[in-house]
Amino acid sequence: MTPLQAQLEADLVRAPDDLATHMAYGDYLAERGDPRGELIQVQLALEDPERTPEQRFDLHQREGELLDRHWRSLLGPLADYIADRHSLENRVTFRRGWIDSIRLGLLGIELAEALVHTPNLSLLRSVRLVDLIPHPPGTGFDPDLALIRLQSLSQLPNLRSLSIGDHEGDAGLRPFSDPEIGEFVHCFRQLEELNLNIVGAEPSLLSIQIPALRVLRLDRFRFGDTGVDWLLTAPFFTSLHTLQVWNGRLTDTGARALARHLHTRSLKLLDVSFNWLTSTGIDALESVCKNLRAEYQLTPETDVDFLAEQADPYGGDWE
Repeated sequence: MTPLQAQLEADLVRAPDDLATHMAYGDYLAERGDPRGELIQVQLALEDPERTPEQRFDLHQREGELLDRHWRSLLGPLADYIADRHSLENRVTFRRGWIDSIRLGLLGIELAEALVHTPNLSLLRSVRLVDLIPHPPGTGFDPDLALIRLQSLSQLPNLRSLSIGDHEGDAGLRPFSDPEIGEFVHCFRQLEELNLNIVGAEPSLLSIQIPALRVLRLDRFRFGDTGVDWLLTAPFFTSLHTLQVWNGRLTDTGARALARHLHTRSLKLLDVSFNWLTSTGIDALESVCKNLRAEYQLTPETDVDFLAEQADPYGGDWE
């Protein structure tokens, strides 16, 4: 790598939205025959609102050709787990010639190793880890090893969004199977968005120190009103503008406690769907939050997951 290339990359890490530097970097690589330079040029052109529909069609075509032809060099070892840009279980997106987001369906130690050795991660903004490879006890697979290996991603300066478990529905809203995720999450102090779909996680997970956090989505924590106390004392709570608590077994007591704290500040969005609220708790929240979602409220008698837990308190452990 030449000193100029190193300087351009360092400038982009410090200012990832500097389009002029992106253009200079793309031109520099293209002049030296690096196909990633043309990919940068094409993707920057696609951001130009002045492009005609015909031009945009041609640019998309060229973008696909470049990604298909140079997929392995762009991804390095990660290409062994993501065959092409159409993969569903594991997938990546590119933005301005850099890997912008990564979604991994089933995480194992080999995939974790491949990810940390993947090139073009300096501007990575989003990581989604849907779940770990299923394994019965005694097989020798330690799920914590894969997570420990991925802790190095916390050093990426532009990573802003981390999702654990599926929260978008493309994996059936599958929760992450390892509730001992706290140490891993605590490493990512620069996040602005955190999405957690984890069954059995302890409320203490909310003691994470993430000062820049603005968006928090929690699903299936099931810590009830006790979790509200942890949430209200979390270091990041006063900085949030979006809070989602789904399937948390939140009752009117927790809703009133949350409303008392929101009386002096407002969230842009509060979503407490799929809890155990009545109109009393919903009214309390509506009085302090203009944008409230509280759909599909349940009771202990209609909460299918709760009833299943009562019938099988061991959760179908491996035999």
